[in-house]
Amino acid sequence: MQEIARYKYSLLYLLAITVACYLFLKYPLIVNVTDSIALTPWVVMVGAWFVLRDFSQREIGHYVFIPMAAGIVVSTAMNASLGLANFLAVATSEILDWAIYSFTKKPFHERILLSSLVSAPVDTLIFFSLFDWLEIIPGVSIFNWGTIVLGIIAKLIAALLVWGHYAAKNKGTKVIV
Repeated sequence: MQEIARYKYSLLYLLAITVACYLFLKYPLIVNVTDSIALTPWVVMVGAWFVLRDFSQREIGHYVFIPMAAGIVVSTAMNASLGLANFLAVATSEILDWAIYSFTKKPFHERILLSSLVSAPVDTLIFFSLFDWLEIIPGVSIFNWGTIVLGIIAKLIAALLVWGHYAAKNKGTKVIV
């Protein structure tokens, strides 16, 4: 049990990837915000997995690629097209996230925000374009600029919450999250 606790963020990171992919495939819940903008609530969970990746890296260092690879394998087992889209989007965006997190000498919460500000748009652009191109859900199209912007904002929510919590904690003020 102590070993599991030692890797809790890495396991949560893998779990977030798995659950987000499962929910997206099983219950896509594509919500039309306007006539041309659609969103799935699971995109917020992807933002959480970005933040969990940073917690995982703090926990296991550069071995963070192990749970990332495991998540890609699991998503590929669920749906080959989803796995390919995840691989290309995650490999690109999370390597950027990893590099910014690893080489920026800022406080933890600032690295989370900065790495998410870069990786969320990259991930969203790649995944949403591949979603349509690979027809992950036949007949459903989500690639348009309104959906992309909304997806990026949704992914940044988790990073902003963590950043605000840690920023307030460092200043000694109380934040309700």
